[in-house]
Amino acid sequence: MNEMKKVFEKTYIILMALFCLVTGVSCTSQPEKGSTIVVREGTSSGTISYDIYYRDDYFMTDGGIYQPSLATCSYGLAIASFAYYPYKNDYRLQYKNALDFMKAAGFQDIEYNENYKLPTSYDSLSLIIGRKTIVIEGEDVTLLAVTVKSNGYRMEWLNNMDIGHDDDVEGHHHKGFYNSSLREYAFIQNYISSNHLSGRTKIWMAGFSRGAALTNMTAGLIDQRIVEEGSGFEGVELRYEDVYAFCFESPQGVYYDETCTGLKDPRNEAYNNIFCMLDESDAVTLVAMPQLGFTRYGHQMFYPNNLNDSDYEDRFNKMIRFYDGFLPRYDSSSYYSKRFKLTTYTPAGSPEICIVNPNLGIFAGGFVNDLVRNAVSDRKTYMDQYYASICAVLEFIYNGNLSTSNLLGLTGLLVDITDENNSRLLVEDIIHDSNAFINDFSYFVSAYATGEGREMNAEVLAHLKNVLELVTKSTDLDKSFLLTMISMNNTFGVIVSCHFPPCNIAWLMAMDPNYAGNKTAGEMMNGYYRKLTVTGSETLKIKDSDGKVCAQIDEKTLSDHGSGLTLGTGSKGEYYVYLPMNMDYTYEMDRGSGAAAVTELFDPITCTYKVLGTSEDAAGDIPG
Repeated sequence: MNEMKKVFEKTYIILMALFCLVTGVSCTSQPEKGSTIVVREGTSSGTISYDIYYRDDYFMTDGGIYQPSLATCSYGLAIASFAYYPYKNDYRLQYKNALDFMKAAGFQDIEYNENYKLPTSYDSLSLIIGRKTIVIEGEDVTLLAVTVKSNGYRMEWLNNMDIGHDDDVEGHHHKGFYNSSLREYAFIQNYISSNHLSGRTKIWMAGFSRGAALTNMTAGLIDQRIVEEGSGFEGVELRYEDVYAFCFESPQGVYYDETCTGLKDPRNEAYNNIFCMLDESDAVTLVAMPQLGFTRYGHQMFYPNNLNDSDYEDRFNKMIRFYDGFLPRYDSSSYYSKRFKLTTYTPAGSPEICIVNPNLGIFAGGFVNDLVRNAVSDRKTYMDQYYASICAVLEFIYNGNLSTSNLLGLTGLLVDITDENNSRLLVEDIIHDSNAFINDFSYFVSAYATGEGREMNAEVLAHLKNVLELVTKSTDLDKSFLLTMISMNNTFGVIVSCHFPPCNIAWLMAMDPNYAGNKTAGEMMNGYYRKLTVTGSETLKIKDSDGKVCAQIDEKTLSDHGSGLTLGTGSKGEYYVYLPMNMDYTYEMDRGSGAAAVTELFDPITCTYKVLGTSEDAAGDIPG
């Protein structure tokens, strides 16, 4: 019997070794953590590998309960979906990393659609699905794994930008995302039907960026059918607790206004098995704009930052050791929040604007808000006046291969055309003459294209100028964000790097006991924070719950006293400071004539502020 056991063990080891050689995926077994799958993500400067821990036990728990380890594993599935290009413009194996991941996790009967092997187009939708049998309380249960290509975009950008008119699709949702989610739902249903699946079924879904938006909306469709029909799909038994949906750095595609009730309300508890992991500094998560009524289904959870977490610095130090380990060029100084520097703009005749610890999220959110307020007042304006121009510019870029196939590549193009000499001229244009900025920037892009062997014709040039006019309109009142993008070396790279996978997965690992043991970086945040604005006072002092001064502003001082809080002075002479919700604070100011302290609550879902309280007292507690 012992000899038979030894033969079996040796055979198993040999077969596993052959499997890893064939698939190119490393897979080892650790009983406490599960199987280790090495996921590879190609980057412009090399390949990053992540150890991802998979185990069937994740799916023994109700899908509506957040599991940090399953979240990290789901990020692995999302990253695996990224397009794999063994050679430039060779689309035939885009699905390879996703296929390898699913095989390593034990999934079989894996199918991918034709789009995963073809050049991209407006309606490209690359999907892959597999299944395995898991045993729950003695019952065989089918587990489906589904992901949608989440990076390596080109012409899909046209779909991303197509928010549609109000009534283009049912429910007023984002047209491009909603129509794609209908196709993803149909793809899953077809797989179930063609494989004659039946009985108890669970579904595991994950996506990143555009893939996250589609995952979010498809999971919403599944949840709606569960409520209305009793099961998420025909032919199988799939209930609320059987849906595990994870959406990383997701744009917004679900429509919401105060008239939405029942299943039309994306905050309905029916969608509580959908989890969205977000960075408040990531501009991608701010579009389509909440000011136009867009949001997401399910829980919206945020990585810590100095706005939403009073313990941010301690938690950052726990996270950064994972970020440091991905590639030699990554360290704490390269993390985007440490590199962001704001170039402030003070209008003539106004008090000087100063800021300590500028937070990228505040200014990205302000830019998007101004975009709606000053330029894109509604969906019709965007679609009728700007959508065609945005598409024309993107088509020119990607058909000509002027940059690599993702957002970082597009950003690289912008960095190249705003070198030190060009940047100096563009800064002067922004301050003094927006038309000059449009003409000069257009010239630099056209010259860059010529250098790449592509000529920009008059029609495309006109479209580019229309897009730039949209940008300048949005910054008429506050030019700081646009000045920052143009004037700081590699600012485009800094702004987009918060959408960079290592920034996200480092936080997930730091919160996951599989990686951090019992020294995790805590939990995800709800994203809410406060803003205290003081007018009519020459001094402002903020103290934390221990009575320690953590922010101070007067004629000679602008200091955070090592707290990391964001604080500053505005163009109307006001003082302000941003305060997390998980700490109690008090304020002290002058009792001068007209002095007032106004506390506002920021809602990260709607990107709006609500007044919590107003006080004229010289000192007091800050509401919250």
